[in-house]
Amino acid sequence: MSGRTLAAIRREVRADWAAIVEASGVRSDALRALPTGPMSLLGSAVKTEKGEALLRVLTAVVYMAPDREAFETGDHRTLCPFSGDCAAACLGHSAGRMIMSTCERARLWKTALLLGRRRLWRELLDAEVESHRRRADRLRMVPAVRVDGSSDTGEGRLAAMRAEGRDDETTRFYDYTKSERRAAPETWSPNYSVVFSHSERSDWDTERDIMERGGSVAIVFDTPIGADLPRTYRGFDVVNGDETDVRFYDSPGVVVGLRFKAARDRERGLVLARNFVVRADAT
Repeated sequence: MSGRTLAAIRREVRADWAAIVEASGVRSDALRALPTGPMSLLGSAVKTEKGEALLRVLTAVVYMAPDREAFETGDHRTLCPFSGDCAAACLGHSAGRMIMSTCERARLWKTALLLGRRRLWRELLDAEVESHRRRADRLRMVPAVRVDGSSDTGEGRLAAMRAEGRDDETTRFYDYTKSERRAAPETWSPNYSVVFSHSERSDWDTERDIMERGGSVAIVFDTPIGADLPRTYRGFDVVNGDETDVRFYDSPGVVVGLRFKAARDRERGLVLARNFVVRADAT
């Protein structure tokens, strides 16, 4: 960490915002996306709040623009380099609170800061993580941080390494990824773990290998809200990933089962994401 206060870091963000947006190359309306009130990279979600109650874990999540949301039409840059059919049903912009325009603006300014001034983005993140850790300590809870809440940048691993460097031995970092390399359990550190996300681009041999080596694989099933998820998938136990987002307490080698969700049109979403969502009766 730089040693600067959160207030000082945020003042620099505000003072340089126009230059940051220009350097980022994101949509021009990012100029109006920076909040006039409190500014924070870390947020929360209903599922992470469940984890607080069940397991005494205080979780914070960074939600940035998924896939190409932050860019003008025709710009092929993305914060999700492995995206495919999942983009049609991404929770980053299609479910629950995340479809609100205020949430989109929040994702946009966080993305602009990452791309326009990565050093400052990391400094702000580290300062917020430290503040989050202190709050968790006061509450006698385990602090947890998911950096890629709606993106797939790999910044979580770097944040975990920086936390280790400042002797933060309590904060647990975790992410989901479609990168086989980042999902490999042997690349994790004591304070960082990753769940591999199934997609139409991944193959069963790879997913089975990850689980046999002690990792886990998240699979979205077509199971409706309120219905039971499969208990097993191809011989591997399924844990309920909708119950809590605290993945680092899962047993090694499990499938993290998720129900397909779409706030606008579930049936249309299922059609668009047909190769990404797994049929529950095909287990």
